[in-house]
Amino acid sequence: MLTWDVVPQSLELGPDEIHLWRFDVDRNLGAFDDLERTLDPTELARTIRFRRPQVRVGYVLGRGVLRTILACYLRASPAELSFRYNPLGKPELENAGLYFSLSHSGDLILYAFSSRDCVGVDAERVVPGVYQESSRHFVRRSMNRLEALPSEERRQTFYRAWTRMEAFSKTSGQGLEPDLRDLDEFIDPLPVREPRPYGTSSPDNLWTYDLRPREDYVAALVGPDHCTLKCWRWLAQN
Repeated sequence: MLTWDVVPQSLELGPDEIHLWRFDVDRNLGAFDDLERTLDPTELARTIRFRRPQVRVGYVLGRGVLRTILACYLRASPAELSFRYNPLGKPELENAGLYFSLSHSGDLILYAFSSRDCVGVDAERVVPGVYQESSRHFVRRSMNRLEALPSEERRQTFYRAWTRMEAFSKTSGQGLEPDLRDLDEFIDPLPVREPRPYGTSSPDNLWTYDLRPREDYVAALVGPDHCTLKCWRWLAQN
């Protein structure tokens, strides 16, 4: 498990740092009204289209927290921040040299920030059945490697490889490419928080961290090499 520090009064993101933030949806529901007030008209209009209340709540909290964190770094008001969106709908800041990525699974949202280069983060809640359902999307070679493992190790290895693959894809902002259906280069085990560049298909300056952000969750972070990783926890009083 990671150690999540209390956020200092003066928050600085150094060029050789990656900041990882944890937000627990189920433990911060009381912040809903305040965070909803930070959203812009486009974001508020999007919430109307969500049919399930829990999806709407998760979106409002997740986007509101993103705004409050960015505002801390930029010394700005959360409501005045402006986003643009790439063709896949990934938000990016207008006119700011700050890179970020986020991932929402269950009651956990992770945010990663860098002032130096693109970052990617992915979190997944470990639940039964997902491996079997997802296996049809990947090439047989990768599945053979996973199926040779004991059942519990197989599930953990699958989630670890999947989060690495997702986080890696987010650094480009283009989503998963067809050739990433092969999990091979993401399966080999790594110690938790041990950075290492992935094979020849990865840019030389990207390193990967395996993370356990919360019980029953697996995550991976991909970002610029040789950076210090600092972990913060968002609370309603931040």
